[in-house]
Amino acid sequence: MNAGFDNVHTAAKGTCRWLFRHEIYLDWVTCHQGLLWINGKPGTGKSTLLRYVLENHQTVSSAVTNHIVLSFFFSRHDVELQRTPLGLYRSLLYQILKQTPDMLPNLISTFKKRRKESGEPGEAWQWSVEELQDFFQLSLSYVLKTHQVWLFIDSLDACGQENAANLTRELKALVHILSSGGLNDFHVCLTCHGYLNLDPDSTLQICLENEIQGDILLYTQGQISASSMLSASDIATLIIHIAKGVFTLAYLLVNQVLELE
Repeated sequence: MNAGFDNVHTAAKGTCRWLFRHEIYLDWVTCHQGLLWINGKPGTGKSTLLRYVLENHQTVSSAVTNHIVLSFFFSRHDVELQRTPLGLYRSLLYQILKQTPDMLPNLISTFKKRRKESGEPGEAWQWSVEELQDFFQLSLSYVLKTHQVWLFIDSLDACGQENAANLTRELKALVHILSSGGLNDFHVCLTCHGYLNLDPDSTLQICLENEIQGDILLYTQGQISASSMLSASDIATLIIHIAKGVFTLAYLLVNQVLELE
């Protein structure tokens, strides 16, 4: 249902920890709601960072026990459902059902009714994006009465610029609607290529290439230090200069250096 997560590289040892100390990230965690943007050039490690957050989500939610974590990783290179809003909402509703099975009575009753009247889903009929979006909003209105909800969406740009802009508007509107009804504690974190600038007025934005020099240094020195023929500090400094905040480029350069031995 969310194969994109499994295709993301895990964080190198010691990297990504800076995020949990970042002022903007802490502001987002401690506020009752809002959208946090993690932007960056291709190859800066946005997906790896988000996977790290999910694998350490107990740090995100602090000591709160009643919380639900939802996630979706868009992917241009996967099946269609992994790169469309339809796939997003299907996955999120499935995760809600799995974690709080009593929170979606309307969805379940509609499903049973259509199955009885029209036949098997996927063959005789299909859910529409609009229907699933409405069920998602309705489910949150139930869940947020008793739980915090943390939603993480990776690579929003991978669903296309128009879809990404629409989803941004929908999520911002959803946060507003829920908070207007007194339902706070809905936190949304989105990663996206910085060139799209989908939410220019947001103050909760982290530009990744400006933050990961320390991670690149840590990774580069760790890989090269095992070599007795190379000066780890000098080469690491050169790689950081060339990579300019792009972790993938640093990874490739390190491999090339090691192959020269």
